[in-house]
Amino acid sequence: MPIDYPALNGNIIHSAMQTTADAIGGLKYLPKLISKIIKEDMWREFKSKTTGNMVSNRTFEEFVRRPVPDGLETDLDTLRHLCGRDPEAMMLIETVVAR
Repeated sequence: MPIDYPALNGNIIHSAMQTTADAIGGLKYLPKLISKIIKEDMWREFKSKTTGNMVSNRTFEEFVRRPVPDGLETDLDTLRHLCGRDPEAMMLIETVVAR
């Protein structure tokens, strides 16, 4: 059976959305999720786990700013702050934003 990459991407992005919303315990996982999302270009196109709709983004910032359940519903400065202690995540964010 072939892998449904859009659905897989949607699952990982849904995890990032839940992590962003969970300000207590889950934020420690956010930098690793963001790194994976950027490295694998998951943010470009994914199937929303919540709605089942396909979501496409032209830029990473568009994905970051889009309201949940189609994006992280935040801004780049906040995302940088949340990932600030993870050098890999920070480098990947800066690289994808500069593209």
